[in-house]
Amino acid sequence: LPEDTPPALVKFINRCLEKEPTNRLRDAAEGILQLDERLAEPVIDTSQLTTPSGTTVQPWQKPVPILLAILMALVIGAGTIWSMRTAEPAEVVRFSIVPPESAPLSFGLPVRDIAISPDGSQVVYNGPATAGGVTQLNLRAIREFDAAPLRGSEGAIGPFFSPDGEWVGFSDLASGRRLAKVSVFGGPPVALADAPTAIRGASWGPNDEIVFGTRSGPLFTVSGGGGEPLPLTALEDGETAHTWPNFIPEQNALVFVISTGVVRTTGQLAVLDLSTQEITRLGLAGVSPNYVQTGHLVYAAGDGSVRAVPFDPASRSLNGNPVPLLETVIVKANGTANFDVATNGELVYSIGNGSGGSLTSLVWVDRLGQEEPVLGLEPGNYESFRLSPDNTRFAFDFGRERLWTHDIERGVRNPLTTEAGVSDTNPIWTPDGSRIVFNRGNSLLWISADGTGAIEELLTRENASALTPESWSPDGNYLLFTSVGGGRGVTHIERLTLDDNRTSEVFIDTDRVEGHPVISPDSEWVAYHSDVSGRMEVYVERFPEGGSRQQISTGGGRAPLWSPDGTELFYRNVDGRQVLSVSITPGQTLTAGVQQQLFDGAYLPSVAGVRPWDLAADGERFLMAKLGTTGDIETLPQIQVVLNWFEELTTRVPIP
Repeated sequence: LPEDTPPALVKFINRCLEKEPTNRLRDAAEGILQLDERLAEPVIDTSQLTTPSGTTVQPWQKPVPILLAILMALVIGAGTIWSMRTAEPAEVVRFSIVPPESAPLSFGLPVRDIAISPDGSQVVYNGPATAGGVTQLNLRAIREFDAAPLRGSEGAIGPFFSPDGEWVGFSDLASGRRLAKVSVFGGPPVALADAPTAIRGASWGPNDEIVFGTRSGPLFTVSGGGGEPLPLTALEDGETAHTWPNFIPEQNALVFVISTGVVRTTGQLAVLDLSTQEITRLGLAGVSPNYVQTGHLVYAAGDGSVRAVPFDPASRSLNGNPVPLLETVIVKANGTANFDVATNGELVYSIGNGSGGSLTSLVWVDRLGQEEPVLGLEPGNYESFRLSPDNTRFAFDFGRERLWTHDIERGVRNPLTTEAGVSDTNPIWTPDGSRIVFNRGNSLLWISADGTGAIEELLTRENASALTPESWSPDGNYLLFTSVGGGRGVTHIERLTLDDNRTSEVFIDTDRVEGHPVISPDSEWVAYHSDVSGRMEVYVERFPEGGSRQQISTGGGRAPLWSPDGTELFYRNVDGRQVLSVSITPGQTLTAGVQQQLFDGAYLPSVAGVRPWDLAADGERFLMAKLGTTGDIETLPQIQVVLNWFEELTTRVPIP
């Protein structure tokens, strides 16, 4: 600076350049005020300033131009420094969410359990049943310690956010087919649509459009205000489902999963152009894809890893090779992956065991909750199973792909069905133990219990998406089964008469969800669950004529079982953790006692099309599927959060 620069200006500049933040001027306005005061005293009389004869006062010798020039330089410098500071990479921060007892998590259902709002400010996750027996969603601000139940989300599962973060969409536990939404501030839920089969993934995109996948059908679209869902895609030959859609912003397109078999953890990623309806297959195996604005597709694999690959949304093409970024993320047997990414680069995911957190172990559990492992079976994807009438074996489906029988005493399993590319589920034994009836899509089939001989058809329903065998009458004359169809997502309980004509008729027909009927040992009553009251409860009705309905459970109940002598009913609470019992006095009018809890634990819940428990012939122990186990070590799910995750993503998977 020139030697005659005013001291106040020198001090002002030094304060601007001070490295210590506490001593540095906070803003220009404050500094200019201070500078004005200091330059005003003493006042410099410029008229007394003289210059050598014949010379001109240079611009830098004039105090005002000096001040203006320096201030301009400071402003430019400050702007440069600020832009440099903001361009610095943000720090990647990781932490775990430990839910409070008042808002615990429950990750055992076949849906995505967590979601993050687009701005990254809130996380919503599935919670277990409340004291009233109803499942719910829990909401937590990501930078706060507390979570709380989301009022109005009772009975909700599979959450996802609206683009503005003001609404949480969800499906219902009762059927898995009803789409609804609730405000993040809580309030009454708003019904949106009924899907023909269970919803598998939903994405809320621009123009207030929701697209959702289905368990055994195409993608559907519906307005965020509700209405009749319209099919958006059509299954081609060999395809079994279109699931897990995710919008690609600014492209009027979405990425989704095409399943071509019963193993849903190996689907193929594809892009749907919403303008032309053209589908582009990406030649990449994966599930639950997310497009993020860094130019990446982030998706999961069946081994529990989350991967990323550079992706050009305009040309619908991959620009590199996938790179694994996370391990041991919960990836369920139906292709559900528990992770979500916000538009601001924040990531939320849940971890489980090394196989993706979807394993169960079959265990015997007595009335006191004491467990004993089943001999000869390692952890796997066990869902529905039934004990043989003589209790020497049980039949089960493995990964909803094929059927097996297991010799309890010897610990040996034997294949029952072996056909590839089909889904055989829900086996039940005939009363004499000679045959096993099971579900294959919209058909009821049966086969000899030793696996020999041909598979025979009992019933096929063209307009139904699923027929599930449930219970035989003790004399073997009637088979109760549930049917799904009609496009509303409701289920009916029907009765198949095993005469020469094999006629079927509806036994319980409402516009609600009924399921898991079981006939009493004396053939006088049928126990089942229904949400006719607005909450899933256990009821009994007369059999075979119907009527005389009585509610048995209090506070919610599902999937009843009769004791061998018919004097007790067992059932699960809504989220499946508790096993409850009620004493029964049979007669012309059935009398029920007071509900009692036997035990609780982390067991696979009974949802639509899945009955993961049965009662032994002695009435003293239950065969159950225990969640989250690897050998003898229980691995509970956890929620992990990564702030500024895009910094790590772009570093590890650079865009070409």
